[in-house]
Amino acid sequence: MITAYGLKDSHTLAHHVKAGGNLPGHMAWVDATQPTNDELEHIGRMAHVRLPKLQDVRLLEQSRQAYTERGVTYLLIPTVSNNSANQPSSSVMLLVLTPNLLLTIHDHKSRTIENLATTVHKDPSLLAGPENILIGFFEALIARCADLSETISHEMEQVSHIVFQESLQRSKAPGHGQANSWRKVLMGLGRTARLNHKLRNTLAGLERTTDFLCRTDRKVLSESAASRINSLHDDIHSLVRHVDFLISESNFLLDAIVGAISIEQNNVIKLFSVVTVAIMPPTLVGSIYGMNFTHMPELDWLLGYPMALVLMVLSAVLPLWFFKRNGWF
Repeated sequence: MITAYGLKDSHTLAHHVKAGGNLPGHMAWVDATQPTNDELEHIGRMAHVRLPKLQDVRLLEQSRQAYTERGVTYLLIPTVSNNSANQPSSSVMLLVLTPNLLLTIHDHKSRTIENLATTVHKDPSLLAGPENILIGFFEALIARCADLSETISHEMEQVSHIVFQESLQRSKAPGHGQANSWRKVLMGLGRTARLNHKLRNTLAGLERTTDFLCRTDRKVLSESAASRINSLHDDIHSLVRHVDFLISESNFLLDAIVGAISIEQNNVIKLFSVVTVAIMPPTLVGSIYGMNFTHMPELDWLLGYPMALVLMVLSAVLPLWFFKRNGWF
């Protein structure tokens, strides 16, 4: 789907470009969602630029993900897609900046583009030029990354509560530990960690892009636009530090989960060990008096059988009392 945005009588005009249709005049932004190869060629003819295929730009090395060719700037930015699913994935978004137009091309539905479209309807001044809409796009993407980082932080807080609060209660009540599934906790933390790494990749791409746009030797943007991009670069750097902290936090939680699982396993093994030790003396007594040798004085003793039972009970209770007294279980 191809949507063009422009100004008309100080109001935002959104126009859906059909296959083979012409681009209306005074358009500052054209967005293409999941375009076909024919649609890409059509957009290129309308904007008088050569557009590479998304399959090709994914293979570009980092040094070629932002470049200028014949007065047209090409920017490739990795983004997060399917962030609400169990398997968040990475995608790419191609930005093409011409003197009169900004093109955004992506092969997935983007929340950033949706937020930017809402913003331009509220603030039509963003469509005064392609540089303005480019800055608006970066602001929307940074805001989206900040929202994702807050979501990740909230999910990690829930995992932390499970590990450090509920696991302590389970240590006092083994039945709850058996009923709890650590697998779900690990799956949740794994999804959060994957989303966090995808977000870090997006921010790294934003850093490279803003560095490219702010370089004074290239003069891709006007001085005022470059100054605004430079301030956004500081915001990106702050987000990078926060995401790096979340990555280290996820590693810490993973270690804590493994430690909690080990503690629960040790408690179970310790319980079996105590039971085994408690059963050994009665087993020994029962084995001795179960040998049935001919010359055993207790065989003819009237109180031999009750004495053996009492001896087995005492030999089982005394070790348990000793373990309990020393706090071993």
